[in-house]
Parts: sequence; C-alpha cells; structure tokens
Amino acid sequence: MTLLAGLAGVAVAGGLLLIGAGLYGSTAAPRPHGTSRRVRALLTPPGGHRSRRRQLELIAGVAGGLLVLFISGLPVPALAAAALVIGIPALLRSVAGTTAEIDRLEALQTWVRRLSDLLTTNSELTKMLTESARTAPAPIAAPLADLGVRLDAGWSVEPALRILAEDLDSATGDMVVSALILGMRDRGGGLAEVLTRMADGVANDVSVRRSIESEREKPRATARIVILITLGVAAWFAVFNPGFLAPYSSPVGQIVLALICLYMAACLLWLKKLASNPAEARFLNVGGAA
Repeated sequence: MTLLAGLAGVAVAGGLLLIGAGLYGSTAAPRPHGTSRRVRALLTPPGGHRSRRRQLELIAGVAGGLLVLFISGLPVPALAAAALVIGIPALLRSVAGTTAEIDRLEALQTWVRRLSDLLTTNSELTKMLTESARTAPAPIAAPLADLGVRLDAGWSVEPALRILAEDLDSATGDMVVSALILGMRDRGGGLAEVLTRMADGVANDVSVRRSIESEREKPRATARIVILITLGVAAWFAVFNPGFLAPYSSPVGQIVLALICLYMAACLLWLKKLASNPAEARFLNVGGAA
C-alpha cells in the first residue's frame, strides 16, 4: 500500500508537470491577427490549442482523481485531487495574464513614443505608421505588422486603425487609435505632442500596475508556501502514518475533510480574484463612430 501511495504521488506530480509543459512549452501556431475577434473566432479550427489544453487538464485531473480513489478508497480526497490538478493551471494563467497585459501596455507606450518621434520629423501619418509597425515591440508586433500589411495593400487609414484597436482589445488601445484617427481627420499640428503626453500617461499607468503586482506577489508567495506545506504534510501522513488520517475515513470525517477542501478552494478563488484586474470598458468599434 505504501508503494502504491508513492506511485500515486509520482503520477499526480507527473500530471502537473505535463500540464505545465502544455501551458508554457507549446509550439502551437499563434492566433491569426488582422481581423476582428468575431472573425478570428470563426477562423479558429475546432480542437485548437486552447481546447487541447483544457482536454489535457481534464484528463490529468480525472486520472489523478481516479488514482487517489484507487489508493484511498475515499471519494473526497479523489475529488480534491482532481480539482487541484484542474484548478491550479487556471490560477497560474490568471496571474500570467495580468503580467502579459502590463507587458502589452508597456509595449504600446514604447510604440506610441516612437511614433511621436517620427511624426515630429515627418507629418505623413500613413508612412510613419507603416515604418513604425516594422520595429514594433514584441508584445504588440503581430497586430502592428497586420496594420502595416493593410496600409501597404491600399487600405484607408481609418478602417485599418479601427481593426488595430480591435486587435489590441483594450481601452488604452482605443484611446491611442482615437487620437490617431482624429489627427488624420484634422490634419493639423499637435498630434506628436498629444501622443507624447499619452505615452507619458501610459508609462505612469504601467509603473503603478507593476508596483501593485509586486505587492500582490507577496501574499501569492505566502499562499503557495502554505498550500505546498499542507499538501506535503498530508502526503507524508498518508504514506508513512496512515493511522493519523484514519478518522477522516468515517462519514463524519469525510464531511469535515470536504469542508477543509472547500475552505482551501475558496482561498484559491479569492487569490485568483485578487490577481485579476477588472477590464476597462472599450469605446471604439470597427465600423461605427466612437
């Protein structure tokens, strides 16, 4: 029984490693850019990267739960193991998504400042957009490359910029695109100065967000340590001193264990909520006016 319990722990750990590889080591092709979100959704083939990732998580969770059920013969630990294997990647994606959003904002600030410098020496907006798109920062390189392709293909500037806003999919992106559209319509001076001030504002926003994320990382690290210690102690007693956990095998013990697991799940959901920033409302659409 001790050997089987050890094998169960190894199998669950292997499942977690496979999930991590699926999340961060994939070589799947990136999503197509240059179209609206609705069109991108239509172009995404069934069973794409995101679907495969969910399937991998579900399979690993079910396998871990069945293995724990086979070893312990108890339903609550099995359900807890399955929920843990499935839920932890979602929590990690939430934190990684917040960091990626800040990186995109910082890249947008860099591009806007570069575009402002180019406009200072040349007032032809279309040419400067195409030129700046070729040297765009990596987090926003794909949508800006698509913008350059549209402009080279003879698109009007405003429709191309509106689709860029759709690809950026953020309130800050809408603000930048709106300034460019108004500058193109007005054809007066001052656009470079407006973009410079806008870049300064985005830079301040990025600085504040990074500071907030740095503070948020402290309770996250504490939560990870507590969870790892709790799971480690539980696994230790389950393998080397099963009598200590024997009271949890009774119906009342299962209820108590379920309450403990629900409490831990609630803490993890709370942590995910703290890691998520509320999305700012967008105000620009593809075809109509703001």
